[in-house]
Amino acid sequence: MALIDIPNVLGLSNEPTMLLAASASTGGWKSRAVTISFAGQELSARTASSKSVLGAALTSLAAADADLIDAQNNVEIQLIDADQWLVSCDDDGLAAGENFAVLGGELFQFGEVTPLGDGKFRLARLLRGRGATEWACGLHAAGETFCLLRAGTLQPLVLPNWSLGATVNATSIGVPATSIRFLGEALRPPSPVKLMAERQGNGDLVIRWTRRSRQGFAWVDGIDAPLGETREQYRVAIAGSSGSLELDAEQPLATVASGTIDGLGMGPATIDVRQIGDLAASRPAIFAITLS
Repeated sequence: MALIDIPNVLGLSNEPTMLLAASASTGGWKSRAVTISFAGQELSARTASSKSVLGAALTSLAAADADLIDAQNNVEIQLIDADQWLVSCDDDGLAAGENFAVLGGELFQFGEVTPLGDGKFRLARLLRGRGATEWACGLHAAGETFCLLRAGTLQPLVLPNWSLGATVNATSIGVPATSIRFLGEALRPPSPVKLMAERQGNGDLVIRWTRRSRQGFAWVDGIDAPLGETREQYRVAIAGSSGSLELDAEQPLATVASGTIDGLGMGPATIDVRQIGDLAASRPAIFAITLS
């Protein structure tokens, strides 16, 4: 079994939700009872009606950019059920969402599959950092969980809001237990993108960025991403050589007065922008600048 905490790319729920994946090395499959425990509480669940395509990485996937197809790197996967199969798809298939999977904390797609025998496959021609998980592209290690995100093979688990931050355990008779710290990735807004900062003629620093939304991951020309939260709010942090500051914004724009900026010191500085959601904050978007 594996517990999977990912953004809500499957559109399952607007509540705190994780996914339960389960597989077996033997043929056939029957849903089985599972006990989910966290913070002294328990709830009963069952595995999905169909076996998950579940396994682990045999190699470590190298970091890559999330904007283009990664044609340089590959990762080797060992499936638990050696009779399951992974197949290649063309670029049209990738555009249609085929071969969508999770590896560690990164959502990705794979276009080229090379069978290596005994349930092992090499995955290449990758689309990286899907669903705003580009933060995880450089955090891979051998042994991390791989799971194909296929309908009917994953069981959603809806947990209470107060469970965020708790360690969640899944146990079932005759199956190794599994656990994960539940961060509520399905509730976390994606980090902002396209950060830019410009010093004005009067010395003020104007910072701009583009919002993304957990209610709409696709970029649609001419249409703004839906907000996906009760209200729009951001926290901006700037760290310079001589000081730091934080400020809040209610739109994708923040202006810092000249005198305040001067107090941060000259030279390298970093700008950190997070969108504040209803129940969680986004991961930071970080931009390096030089103050002069």
